[in-house]
Amino acid sequence: GNREATLRETLMVYLESGQNARATASRLALTERTVANRLQAARTLLPPGTDLSSLELALALRLMPLVKGGGRA
Repeated sequence: GNREATLRETLMVYLESGQNARATASRLALTERTVANRLQAARTLLPPGTDLSSLELALALRLMPLVKGGGRA
């Protein structure tokens, strides 16, 4: 849904920003607190033990549109 899409976007920007909440907030025109809240919400949706900085997580986020779209870019 929309909430999950927002969390995915925030998490992707966070990873692209070198896991820097201030840079993420700046890129998304949000407060750092909002970024922190979204990251915490994303953590609750991930499997236990998933590291928010993991390469596997970044790859999964990038591949998700391809998987959902049936492989079409």
